[in-house]
Amino acid sequence: MNSVQETTLASAGEATGDLPEAGDVDEDAASGTASRGGVRPVMIGQLLGASRPNSDTDFKIDGEVVRFVTIVGQIGSISRQTTHVVYTLGDGTDVIEVKEWNDVESSSPQSAKLKLKERGYCRVWGVLKENSFNHDRKMVEVYVIRPITDINEVNYHRLEARAAQLYFKYGPDPWRTTRSVGETDMTQDG
Repeated sequence: MNSVQETTLASAGEATGDLPEAGDVDEDAASGTASRGGVRPVMIGQLLGASRPNSDTDFKIDGEVVRFVTIVGQIGSISRQTTHVVYTLGDGTDVIEVKEWNDVESSSPQSAKLKLKERGYCRVWGVLKENSFNHDRKMVEVYVIRPITDINEVNYHRLEARAAQLYFKYGPDPWRTTRSVGETDMTQDG
């Protein structure tokens, strides 16, 4: 598992049992096999650009199947309904709706959700879906949502999403996989 996947899975913590375990991440992602069990950090623009040939298949970003994603964005609006809450998130690349279903078994609200405010930042772990009413629009179904307390997490996520995009587009960094620390290609003439 690479550090991007480890960090993302570790930051989800004990928030839910629905997220994949660290051992579920596919190590062969760079060789063309989709990382079906991992949580992929993405920007909202990437999510909206995801494609799938028909409604029976999974979405693909950069040619790789994507199931679980994590996004970071600023909350533009919060719409609370009796059965769900819809957040509108933007990250500078685009805007997307994020839907969280209310937990009917829990009568007390979670303190983290009370801290989610318009114009505040949050991190979302979820699944990319098509809007059930308008199939041209994509949305994220939330598994975990929490406010961001350290603004550095926003920039870290941008870097993490870019690193993941490059990894899936071009494969692992050859310098990190074939060279040991201090080793170079240069030969010394004696």
